[in-house]
Amino acid sequence: MKPQPTQPTTISTLCLRAADVIRERGWCQETCMDEKGSVCLLGALLTADGIDLLAAEVVSCSYLERVTERAIERHINHDSVPGWNDKEGRTVEEVIAVLEATAWENAAVA
Repeated sequence: MKPQPTQPTTISTLCLRAADVIRERGWCQETCMDEKGSVCLLGALLTADGIDLLAAEVVSCSYLERVTERAIERHINHDSVPGWNDKEGRTVEEVIAVLEATAWENAAVA
């Protein structure tokens, strides 16, 4: 069962929650979640939306997750969030900064 958010979930709130997930669990590349429980950018979005990455046999994104992913792609000027996340040299600070910037860019849309 999905936990009920305390406020309406928007692109902005989902991005801020995802940034918190990365801060709490750690960040990884090349996989949605590594053996330590660290998550990639997309894994953080799914987790922030209440998806249990261990229980999910097939990860299907909600409409909000897809719209949020498109908003991030526009911000990073890249057509693939996983591809951007996995780029050699990428840092956790860059990933969190993109999530926060996308949140603020979309705060007015909320």
